[in-house]
Amino acid sequence: MRVLHVCPTHFSPGSVLAGAERYSYGLCKAMSRVTPTTLVTFGDAPFETRDGELTIRCYRRWAYVNGQRTNPFALDFVRDILSADVVHCHQFKVVASDVAILGAALTRKRVFVTDLGGSGFSLSYHLPLWRFVRSFLLISEFNRTLFADLAVPKKIIYGGVDTDNFRPGSSPRSKRILFVGRLMEHKGVHLLIDALEPGMELDVVGQPTTPEYAARLRSAAAGKAVQFHDDFADNRLLEAYQTAAVVAIPSLVDGGYTTALEAMACETPVVATAVGSMPELVKDGETGFVVPIDGVLPMRNHLRRLIAEPSLGRSIGAAGRNRVEELFTWARVVERCMEQYPS
Repeated sequence: MRVLHVCPTHFSPGSVLAGAERYSYGLCKAMSRVTPTTLVTFGDAPFETRDGELTIRCYRRWAYVNGQRTNPFALDFVRDILSADVVHCHQFKVVASDVAILGAALTRKRVFVTDLGGSGFSLSYHLPLWRFVRSFLLISEFNRTLFADLAVPKKIIYGGVDTDNFRPGSSPRSKRILFVGRLMEHKGVHLLIDALEPGMELDVVGQPTTPEYAARLRSAAAGKAVQFHDDFADNRLLEAYQTAAVVAIPSLVDGGYTTALEAMACETPVVATAVGSMPELVKDGETGFVVPIDGVLPMRNHLRRLIAEPSLGRSIGAAGRNRVEELFTWARVVERCMEQYPS
């Protein structure tokens, strides 16, 4: 069975370093170990490479639809559909997925969609393209609710993490708090900074998306023990996960999915806001703590407790690792996909 995955933006410094791209790459890499797999994406320059058994083929974008950088467009990849048995799109409302769905329908290929958030101009706002989708393979029950009005089968496949890479380390834990993600207002980093009390130390790892919000964060952090890092290599990020006392996910909307799984895989407790999929990943009081949106005081209290009680952090961290191994490995996600792909 030859599987073609379509992700508009790819996971590299020349494209987008974010959770949706990490998800697509992680799933494709794991799937390539069990069936021929190609990941198609778009960028400023074309390339083709092999990553183990995975083929990655990037086409030069013709344009950004409506100027949306997460909505690149080109038609060259249509020929890849002809040689595939299954087409798996990793966004729904973008033009690349529109073309993939229509191409799969015309060539009678089986097509599936995993929506990883974000959208742009799409024909699906005007045409019932969902009718050509065999199933939506979704990352959470919350994600399922977003497509409740579409009369198409929906299966939960969850997300995964490379547990061989993201694992507990041998270095001692620090008392530092860690945030990982792009610096956007809806990520709630400003609320996390507000939640800090004297003596708390915070590492913010992520690329700023606008100068205005970055400046706002630096102003809010003045006089506090906050360090900003916008260029962390993978090995340095892994070390940050392994040595942090706690990972904070203060998002105001659905987000932080990949960060939560990577932290839990490293046996690092998570404190997250109760938005979107997060309560399904982080079991409150077991693998971390879930606080209300804008819950600055509850977040501060949980951060304080986890820093002050390392034994609590170890217990919660171990439970998080167990939960990841039970539900959220890439091998398990691949199994769930393969169960749905056959005709």
